[in-house]
Amino acid sequence: MFAIVLFDIDHFKAVNDQFGHSVAAQPLLDRQRVTVSCGVAAARAHDNIDSLLQRADAALYAAKRAGRNQVCIAD
Repeated sequence: MFAIVLFDIDHFKAVNDQFGHSVAAQPLLDRQRVTVSCGVAAARAHDNIDSLLQRADAALYAAKRAGRNQVCIAD
């Protein structure tokens, strides 16, 4: 069995807007909390790559809708 995990840095636009080009110059952001949202989909017998990615993507956006900074597993 295998699974796909998609993740997205939460509120990254806000981080990028606030720190612009300095983000690329720093290995880590001091005093800036960075969280991620994750969507996980385990492969099923009938899955193809597109359906697997769609389920992982739906789980990722479910994590974001549920408040971010968490992992959601696809049905």
